[in-house]
Amino acid sequence: MNLPEALRLKKEEFVKQAPEEVLSTMGKATQNLAQSGIVEKCLQPGDKAPEFSLASSDGSVLHLTSELAKGPVILKFFRGGW
Repeated sequence: MNLPEALRLKKEEFVKQAPEEVLSTMGKATQNLAQSGIVEKCLQPGDKAPEFSLASSDGSVLHLTSELAKGPVILKFFRGGW
């Protein structure tokens, strides 16, 4: 199974079990983001990310160029506690 298919199935599972209030809130938030114009300002697939450095979970500093020298990089943003 490829990633798009796995994500589609995960979304279907979530929609089946999530309360309607949660689905409505998420839908409105998604619509608000789309209408804000933020999508047009975001990097798109194939765009080159700007160089950056950040602290890893173990406290060391990671640099994008150093990580790219090792191979492809996947960026994951964790929002933290709700």
